[in-house]
Amino acid sequence: MKSRYIVCNTFFSLPQFPQICQIVFDRRLVLRNILLCNLRDGGHFDHGSIYDPHLEGRDDSGVPEYRQCEELSRCGIAKRSERYKGLYILFRTHYTFVDGSATFLAVGYYKVEKDFSETERKRSDPRTRVPVIKAAEAKFVSLEDAMSIAKARDMASFLRENNLYRVSFSNENQRFRSHLEEWLDELISEERENLLKEYQRQTVRIRQIFEAAQRNDETYDDCFDCRFYQKRSSDCPLVRRIKIWGKVDNRPQHPERERRCS
Repeated sequence: MKSRYIVCNTFFSLPQFPQICQIVFDRRLVLRNILLCNLRDGGHFDHGSIYDPHLEGRDDSGVPEYRQCEELSRCGIAKRSERYKGLYILFRTHYTFVDGSATFLAVGYYKVEKDFSETERKRSDPRTRVPVIKAAEAKFVSLEDAMSIAKARDMASFLRENNLYRVSFSNENQRFRSHLEEWLDELISEERENLLKEYQRQTVRIRQIFEAAQRNDETYDDCFDCRFYQKRSSDCPLVRRIKIWGKVDNRPQHPERERRCS
């Protein structure tokens, strides 16, 4: 049996918010696109929500899972469960800073629980079932401790040249093996603090704020005293999204369009 299978999957993250923001105030964390204001993520905006990576767990159980996105990757992980001692998912994202600059980061991982009994219907073929991934162990680190893909020049240029930023790749491919092994080892290292509990707390808090705002014409009480919100400044990602795409509760519907997941 081989040692470990590592697959690197992408997810859409929130952009960095201004320092005075009262909603996204922990700037250490690279959270999923809960407020749907990542302008690269039109698919989840059209759908009205983003689920993965679901660090807080089903019904906020605290057991991280991977339920909706990357169906092929989840199937591939389950198929390899008998061939590898350990199964790992590395999560990477294209993170945008307040000043508009961006970088590609690996921010955390799941060590996969080898129990694939729970399944979901496949979006493109409801007759087919796709495994739900549960984490036996999970670690997500700070923005400062995240691994920069941009430093791996060969990797970054390959992804850029071939427009593969949203594609999964694994250590079964010789070209990616050394990068993925290095990133995982660095993230596992005790030198990088595991902030999973804080990720879970902040994700639940912001998700609840977003859900409450949706019930009130997407009005955010925490924004009333914010100068960026008052001036409708595009320096705030939330204001920028509402100005460009509109509010989530009155977004244009695309029933013929399959939800694009990271």
